Amino acid sequence: MIKSYLAILTVFIFNSLWSMSLNSAEKSPQFSPENFVNATYQEIKEIASEQLSDAEKVSRMLSLFNDTVEHLFISRAVMGPYWKSLSENEKIDFSLAFKIYLARKYSKQFDDFSAGDLTILSIKKSGSSGFLVKSRILTENSKQFNLVWQLVGTNAGIRIINLKFEGISMVHAERPELKNLIDTYSGSIPLIIKALKNY
Repeated sequence: MIKSYLAILTVFIFNSLWSMSLNSAEKSPQFSPENFVNATYQEIKEIASEQLSDAEKVSRMLSLFNDTVEHLFISRAVMGPYWKSLSENEKIDFSLAFKIYLARKYSKQFDDFSAGDLTILSIKKSGSSGFLVKSRILTENSKQFNLVWQLVGTNAGIRIINLKFEGISMVHAERPELKNLIDTYSGSIPLIIKALKNY
């Protein structure tokens, strides 16, 4: 009975401390969804506008993703039911390979943002620690794009868990791509990881 009470008390204290830590972080400027989105977009603009080689762009994008993206969450969301069949090491290896794949893919697709200006339209809470930030990008040639940022607050700060570009979810768009890899390599995780790294 005493052990049971101690276990309950330990969980209560842990949850309370985590909540206090998160609430404290939410009050800091670094936790502001507006600041986070503006800073992240500014970095994307710089990567897209600077005269960098493909390898340099990928390296900069990887560094940005390390600071702004919740990789395991996105990997699990994209992998869907296949995620449960992976070992812990495979989950980590897949997440790292998927991050490299995204960095290579999006470093090529963000060129339109090199001279674009971002305007935040609205910020809404989503769940206990999430945010939905609606924004609009106006490019140099007057093209407009709607971009919704799905964010989550962690003890390390705000992280991206999904982006919706003109209503198209990044997570949903990547699922058929991954399904093709799973079918192509008959579910072999080492081969899928190799293919992602070599994208």
